[in-house]
Amino acid sequence: YNNMCVGFDTPPARYAAMPLQVLQAFLAGRYVGLDTTRASLEKRTGRISRKQYWFSRVANTAYGVFMLCFPVLLVLTPRVNTKAHTYLFFAMIVFSFVVIAANFAESQKVALASKIWMGLFTAHTVLLPVFGIVDFSAYDEWEVAGCRSGGDECYEWAEVELETAYGPLVVNTTRGTAQEPPVPWYVLWYLDWGWFALLGLAVVFLPDSPPLIVKWKLDEETEGK
Repeated sequence: YNNMCVGFDTPPARYAAMPLQVLQAFLAGRYVGLDTTRASLEKRTGRISRKQYWFSRVANTAYGVFMLCFPVLLVLTPRVNTKAHTYLFFAMIVFSFVVIAANFAESQKVALASKIWMGLFTAHTVLLPVFGIVDFSAYDEWEVAGCRSGGDECYEWAEVELETAYGPLVVNTTRGTAQEPPVPWYVLWYLDWGWFALLGLAVVFLPDSPPLIVKWKLDEETEGK
């Protein structure tokens, strides 16, 4: 099925996606630095416990380090290594979930709507990688006779009629290999798009945290020393 990544894995979209992923890595690093600072200040004032603080710190550090490496996703494309590309995406799902879970763990009060959202987000985060790994593990590219040579026997061919300016055009296309995955494709399609939709709603349902107040000034006394 076509997921959100299909359009970014091939040129020319990949040329725009790569700098955007570098920007994403920068913003992730900025976020974990500020969020860890906030958690540290909350620990000093007794708003959160030592365990809550370390949960946030470890989750933020892991997320920040991973996101620095995440642009590799557009280097290890599906054409290079399908499983490595997919599992790297699954890892992003897990690290993103952990850093959000840390925010919930340190919150003093969580609204009912946020709890419902977190329950749905947790379910999608668990089921999408698990079902994806099940389907990838069950796939055998050499199952059908002739697949080793890449012959037509490996595929289900079908005719598709396309409307053109010169009239209908019938073309041959392939639906992929004849193997049926253990988990139907439409289940993965729902979980994939559903996870991204829920991630986009994180800014709405994340519990409130006290904002940081930062003041900057020049240290003119040590200038030139």
